[in-house]
Amino acid sequence: MFQFDEDAVEKKFMDKLDEYMPGVMLMRPKSSKKIVGPKMGMKVIVTDEIVAQDNEDCINIIVQQMVENMATAVAKLYDSTNCVFVPSPLEFSYAEGEFEIAEGVMRSGTEVTIITNIEAEQ
Repeated sequence: MFQFDEDAVEKKFMDKLDEYMPGVMLMRPKSSKKIVGPKMGMKVIVTDEIVAQDNEDCINIIVQQMVENMATAVAKLYDSTNCVFVPSPLEFSYAEGEFEIAEGVMRSGTEVTIITNIEAEQ
């Protein structure tokens, strides 16, 4: 089963988040922690064909797009709320299976779910 280098993805996510929200990881909620809304996340399907290519550039492009989308979503949430919050480390889960990648087109691969909780100051 395909797996991302989770530590590398986490670092890239935090770097991108710091680019959009400088110092966000230095902010810590002072009082009780609560989750702001549902968990933020995304699902990515990496087909076996892509993995079999053993093309590091292709995987890097996937990681870059994931990191960009997650950081942008967190920054947009931050801009739309009045509270200080900090995203938790990314959580990854993997599931192998057959996935419909286009209408009527099935491919085997790995579905990667990536989520982050948001710890907010009350």
